[in-house]
Amino acid sequence: MKNAFLVISALIIVAIVAVWGSALCYFSNIFPLNTEPNKLGDSINIVTALFSGLALAGVVITLFLQMQELSLQREELHKSVKAQEESARALSSQLSAQHLATKISAKSALLNSLNQYLQIIEDRINTARLQHRMAQDDTYSLRTKISSLEDDIQTLIKQI
Repeated sequence: MKNAFLVISALIIVAIVAVWGSALCYFSNIFPLNTEPNKLGDSINIVTALFSGLALAGVVITLFLQMQELSLQREELHKSVKAQEESARALSSQLSAQHLATKISAKSALLNSLNQYLQIIEDRINTARLQHRMAQDDTYSLRTKISSLEDDIQTLIKQI
């Protein structure tokens, strides 16, 4: 892009010099060298006026191109603002989702902790039930032995 601009600029400069030189040659052929220099200068003023008009046209074209460029920049800026707003909304929703995920994680950890505590309590209850059954079995066994001993004592008393 930059090289093309330089090439076009160089071609325009060469064309201007060529037109000016050919105008000088043309008017010097019309007016012989022995004529007054003012007549030759006046005739070259026509070419100067042409180039002044072209320069003014160039300024107008440049202004038009700058207006177009500014319009494009405004559009790009507007798109950039929209993109930033969308990015902010996405970031906000992502933050909300992360907040919910953190809450879920915390509640899940609490639930796991409570489940472990419940398991410990259930294990203790089962242990207590087992100990109770063992105590009942021991009590029954002792009662059976006591009853057997009482029967033995009764038998011995009868023998006496």
